[in-house]
Formats: sequence, C-alpha cells, structure tokens
Amino acid sequence: MSLYSNHEWQSGSRLTFLVILPIAIALWYALVRTGVFAQHFPLPLALAYWLCLLVPRWWLQDLATRLLHRGLQRWRPPRLLLLVLGGVLGIAIFQPYGLWLISWFQETFAQYIPPAARYDIAAGWAALSRGFAGTVPQHLVALTLWIVANLLYDRATDSARFGYPAAATEPAASPSAAGAAMTTTTEDGTPAATSPATTGADLARATPEPAINPAAVTAAPAFASRLRRLTHDQIIAIEAEDHYVRVHSQTQSELIHYRFTDAVAELQHVPGMRVHRSYWVARLAIRSVRRAGPNLSLVLVNGAQIPIGRSYNEAVRQVGLAG
Repeated sequence: MSLYSNHEWQSGSRLTFLVILPIAIALWYALVRTGVFAQHFPLPLALAYWLCLLVPRWWLQDLATRLLHRGLQRWRPPRLLLLVLGGVLGIAIFQPYGLWLISWFQETFAQYIPPAARYDIAAGWAALSRGFAGTVPQHLVALTLWIVANLLYDRATDSARFGYPAAATEPAASPSAAGAAMTTTTEDGTPAATSPATTGADLARATPEPAINPAAVTAAPAFASRLRRLTHDQIIAIEAEDHYVRVHSQTQSELIHYRFTDAVAELQHVPGMRVHRSYWVARLAIRSVRRAGPNLSLVLVNGAQIPIGRSYNEAVRQVGLAG
C-alpha cells in the first residue's frame, strides 16, 4: 500500500504541502534575512540556500512521519506524538546532508560571509559524531516549525493526515429508533462492530434499503467508487473522522480514506447541506429538528441524531429546518 493515496495527489494536497508550503517558508526566511551567515547573502542566493536546506528536510520529516504512522498503527499514538517523533527522525536523517550543505555554501560563497558569522563545521561534525541527542537543541526551531505547520495546515484544509480513524461508534439514536442502529465497516469492507439492537442475522434478513435520493443514481460522487458495501444512492449522511470519511446509510456505515471537504463538494448535486464542521446530511433523510437549550440537532429517518454547529444554525433556518 502506498504511503500517499491517489486522492492526495489528484486533489493537490500533496503538492501543496510538500512543495508550495516549504517554498513559501524558504522565501520568508530569505526575505527576513534569517540565518547566521545566510543573512549576508544577496536575496537570490539566500533563497537558494534555504530551498536546498528546507525542502529536503521537509520531505524527510514527512516521509518519516508517514512511516511511523503506518508502523505504529496498532498502538494508535496521538497525532501530536507522531508529528514529534517523525519530525525528530527526519531531522536526524537530514543532519549529515545539512552539515555538508552549510559547509559547501560557506566555502563557495565565502566572500559574502564575515569571519564572525561563519559556522564552525568541525564542531558540528564533532557534535553529530557524539550522537544526535547532543544536536537536538539546535533543531528545536525546525521541529517546532514542522509541528505547527502540520497542525495549521490540517486545520485550514479540514484534514488530519497523521491521525487514525476514531473507534467504531455510531450516531446516538432516539429510543424509538433503537432497532435502526447502524453497523460499521472498515475501508476493506469487513464488519467492525454491530450494535446490540441490530444483530448480524437481522441485517442479513433485511431487505435492501431504498435509495434515499433517486436523483443521485445517475450522478455518483467520485468517492462512491471506494464504497464496498454501500451504494451512493443510499447515502443519508457523511461524517469527518480525521483524514477519513464515514459514509452513513439508514442501516450501516462505511469508512473510506478521503478528505471530507472534497466529499462534500462532490455531493453538490444531491439535495443536502453541511450542518456541522464534521457532518453533511441529505435533505430527504431529515425527519425533524430537536432543540436542547441553545443546541440544535437533526433527527434522521433512522433515528440517528446529527449535531448542528452553531455557525450553521442560520443556514439551517433559511431552508426551513429550524424555527
């Protein structure tokens, strides 16, 4: 299995994070004259230096974090811990190249660097030879930049690339709809859990559920091609779970690796709306609106309840779903 999904490349998220973002950071460093000796370079040379330094380190940190994310999946470590470990491992691998690059720029463009601003390459190699731990303080800025950039990028793009899907839980159902509780399947189509109210045998005897939105039959969203157990015309809601999307039908749900915002965009032809940062709901799947103090939630045809985010309250009222 590839570390980078086809969807990531097709959506441009990989290009943005691995190319555009480090280039933008390198440009910023060059413009503000960061660096002990790079600050003395002409702007084009300073930019070249930071590009040669930042981009490979960025790629190594990303690769190291992805490898750890894959290798530690059994233990599901927190995303922040993965970012720290991946950032440190990427920097450790990068160290020899980084020292060589600094040495080469210093010797090649010595005419721009005052003696007091020269980096002690011999001391750098000596510190590295004693172990990576001794050089960690020098790289705290790089590690912090890696962590903060990831968290901000994921928040801006509504994703969490190094998280794990949440445990198999289903939306809370009203007491009258307990028999309609959903089951859960993983991306490879194997059942993850079945609610006590609906056994596997019950589902096996159930008749095929009807299309919730017949108009969707001739216009399937792209993400529907990843569904193993559901068909696109059975979709009543989709839910963001880190960098996965849980697709809900009336009786079950399925987890696929996809970006939530892209899935929502692909559902624009289906009557429905985003009602929460993490939920999109089909209009014909809504039975009623429930209020609990200042909080609103939607009750779907299977009894599941979907919270309405406060920033979406007005949009929900405008389509006549809440008074």
